[in-house]
This record gives sequence, C-alpha cells and structure tokens, in this order.
Amino acid sequence: MMFKKNLLPEPELRDFDPYGELECDSRIGSCICINTGKNELGMTVKDSAKETERNVIYLLEHPQMLTNATKLYVIGDWNTQIELSHISEEMQNEVSDPWTVVSKEYNHDGKGSTALTLQETRTEALEELEWTKAVQSIAKVIEKMENLLELTWCSDLPFLGLLWSAISPNLEKLRTNIGVPVRFDLEDFGRPVYIQQEEMEPLTNLTKLKELRIFQMMESFQSIIWETVWKNQSEDKMMEILDLRMCLEPIVRSDSCRTDWIKAEKVEGVMKLGEGEVLQYRGLDGKGVLHHAYGHGEYLDILAIRKARLTAGVEETTPYLPLMKLALDGFVVDGLPFEKELAPVSLLNCRNKCYDAGITPRKLPHNDPQWPEFAWGYFILVWPNWMGVYDSHGFELDENGKRKNGEPYEEEDPDAILDLATGRLRQFYVSEPVKLAKANLALAGEGRGESPSEDESDGGVAIQKVKPLLKENSNGGTTVSEVAVSTVDEDWTKVSSDCSVLDGPEESSQDEVTVVDEAENNLNEIVVDRVRHV
Repeated sequence: MMFKKNLLPEPELRDFDPYGELECDSRIGSCICINTGKNELGMTVKDSAKETERNVIYLLEHPQMLTNATKLYVIGDWNTQIELSHISEEMQNEVSDPWTVVSKEYNHDGKGSTALTLQETRTEALEELEWTKAVQSIAKVIEKMENLLELTWCSDLPFLGLLWSAISPNLEKLRTNIGVPVRFDLEDFGRPVYIQQEEMEPLTNLTKLKELRIFQMMESFQSIIWETVWKNQSEDKMMEILDLRMCLEPIVRSDSCRTDWIKAEKVEGVMKLGEGEVLQYRGLDGKGVLHHAYGHGEYLDILAIRKARLTAGVEETTPYLPLMKLALDGFVVDGLPFEKELAPVSLLNCRNKCYDAGITPRKLPHNDPQWPEFAWGYFILVWPNWMGVYDSHGFELDENGKRKNGEPYEEEDPDAILDLATGRLRQFYVSEPVKLAKANLALAGEGRGESPSEDESDGGVAIQKVKPLLKENSNGGTTVSEVAVSTVDEDWTKVSSDCSVLDGPEESSQDEVTVVDEAENNLNEIVVDRVRHV
C-alpha cells in the first residue's frame, strides 16, 4: 500500500540486517567491528579464536580509537581449531576430537571471597573454554569504550552472561542473537544449552535503551523484556523499537479447543469478533507461553506484561508501556495486550512465524491525558501479505487517509470532532500558520467601532462568528490561510490555529463557519459543525 500525498506515513518495514547497518556506520567512522570469521582482507579464517585475540590486542593498543567509537559490531562465523598444547600429556592421550572434555573446579560462596567453600566439579567441552576466553577478551574492549551507545552481537560466538558487567547502563541500542549454544550438557549426550533466564536478568539494568532487538530466542524471556521496557528512562521516556524473534514457530492444536487462528502469510484482514464475543486469555500464568490446551510456543502474554510492571515498581496510574514500535516473529498474537498496555503502539509488525489469534484495532479514550502524544496518531498493522492502517478510534483508513466504507466521524461526540479539528491525528495542516489572529481581532473591532462582547451572566465570552480567508487548493477544496475573528476567546484562537479545513453549516455562506458554545458553564466544549479532509 502506497500512501498518497504523505497523508499517511510509510511504515518502517525494512528488516534488520547487521551487515547493512555496519556498512552504513562504517562510512560515518564511529564504529568498531570485530569479525570472528574473516580477517581485514575479507578472507575466511580457520581459527576464529586466534583472529579474535589478534583484533582485541590491536584495539587495546589504540585506546583513542576505543574512546572515540560509539558503536561496536561483533559479527561473523566461529571456526574452531582446538589446540592441545595447553593440555597435559595425560589429557592429550585421551583427546581425539573437539568434544573431549576437561574437568574444572569451581569455588562457590556467592560473595567472591577466597574463604574455604564447598567445591563442585563440572565437565566442560573444550569449545566452551575457547568461547569463554574470546568473550572475556571482547569484554575488555567494551569496558574501554567509554562512549559506547550501540552494541550489535550477531556472531556464532555466543553472547555470554559475563558481558553484562562490561556493558554501560547508558547503552541506547542492543541487538543480539542468543540462538547460539553457550555450553553443552555432556551428561546428556552433548545436548546444547542456551542462555538461561538468570543470565539475562541484568538486561533490566539498561534503562536508557531506545532500541532492543533479541533474535533466535529458544525460550520465553518476556518477564525480563517487559520489565526492561517498563523501566525505560531514555531521553524521550520511551523505547522506540522492540524486535523479538523466536527461533521456532508455535505448534498449535487443530481441534475444537482452538479458535480459527490464521498463519501469518494467510492474514488478509482483521478478525471480526461476533456480537457479545470477547477475547480469551490463552497463556499459562503469565509465563509467556501458550497454555497446553492450545498448543506449544510463544504467546504475547498480557499477564506477563502486567506482572513485569509490578516487578519494575511502576504504579498502575501509568496504564501503558513506553513503547512506540513492536516487531514479532514466532508469536501467537491476540488483541488483549492492545486494549490497554500496548494500546499506544504505533506499529505492529508480525512476521512469517506468527499466528493471528484475534488482533483487534485499538480504541483510545477521548482526551485522556494519561496517554502519550504519539498514541493519537496512526496504528499500522503489518503482516507478510497484508497491511492495515487505523486511526486512534479503531477505524481503518484508505490510502488517502480517509475512513474506509464511508465510516462517519461521530458527530454526536464533540470530543472526537475536536480531536480531528486540532490535528491530533496529524492529518490536517494549516497551509499558512495563523499568527495574526489577535491582530485581526483588534483590527476587526476597530474597523467597525466595536468591542468584544462578554456574557457577564456566566463570565464567558460569546463566540459569534469566525471568518476564514479561504483559498483554493490543488484538489479544488479550500484551506484556511488567515483568520479574522469578530469575537473569540484565547481557547478558540488556539483551536483555529490548529484547524486546516473548516466548512460552515449548510445554512451559512461558504466562507463562514458558525461555532456554537453549547455548554453554558464550560467553554471547552466546542462543537464544529463539519470537518472535512483536505
């Protein structure tokens, strides 16, 4: 869908490409790249551990380079070539392949002291030792990057929990692939083990994030992720982009226990709820997963979001998540989170591995000061083969920014009309800002020898007539360029300056708009008889 005349914004549908981002940032010169799979000539290396160590040594020898850089990319394959020189002779006799294990002793007292404590022995694969050494080296680089704002970790070298202590809490963008095993369970036939919940908990300390992208998740981290969003204290007090991708798509039941969910590529519109039908919670106690009655997989969990708010210590007076754009892959998505907590989201992008379980357009309450300003704009819902754009009242818009199927604006709802008149949906623009409203008022009064009349009985100002100076636009319509007001108060002057197109009532001449103050004791309830798009 292409939007005409910029009445509707083009959504940001470009998929994240770390190599494309790196190419753009390299031109600016403010980034550092550690490629674990290739050397500076672009040739594939056989030993990623040696190449990483060489890169780290070079960077640490040039501290000014680290200080000036604001972005770090860790990308590339990981090619293992285990060397046995560091292993004792008796161990070498047993080594036959990279899966051979070594035993290490760990002292655990929880406080880092050197006091005598219980010991345990855990068996590690040699690859784990190699990964840990490489990640520790890169952590030293991160610690030296005092101005680091963006970290992109999309390498086959696993993102380990030890990195959190090196990452500054002022980080603004984090993109990481956690679909790489961090260790192997050699007591369970070498089963790969991925990063665990407790290893991801320090993510909640990054309160300045404007962008968070987590790829290839093998299990749900929603409790940690939503807590991170609730705690957001970035410059704009909100997270701009949250991109969550599961490694596997959900497995859903096809029997009568499940509603008619639609696979992402088959979505061609919004599911309509029947009369009296309400959405049901399909999760499992706020754990971010489907209840087994519906299947197995990730579920956009409203209870997980609400539990995270309690954990974050956010009061219930804040009804919404500070989040602008949400991208998902591998989720079952319904409309429950968008009734309140995710209602202000301006863009929801559901990728190929998602299921539509009943997403409904959000409907924001009129003139509620709790909602952020951006929430009153458009809501863009994107599926692989379909896209819909809705206004803040839940009506779908066409490519010209008008409501589809001739849906009328609620004339019986003065708040809704006033919202449109004041430009809250960013659809109406004054061709020339009305800067001379007060001057016009004074000149009009002097020219007629009149003074503004006041209704002393209720202490208000009697709004009589607004005379806009109209001019034709390219569509044959009219736009307001300047406004002369015979009698007007400051509130109406502000509203007039925000309006774009005003047509008078049918009984009035074309160049006049009659405005009636219907509320005897409340000057703020102003009803505009008709509002028309440019």
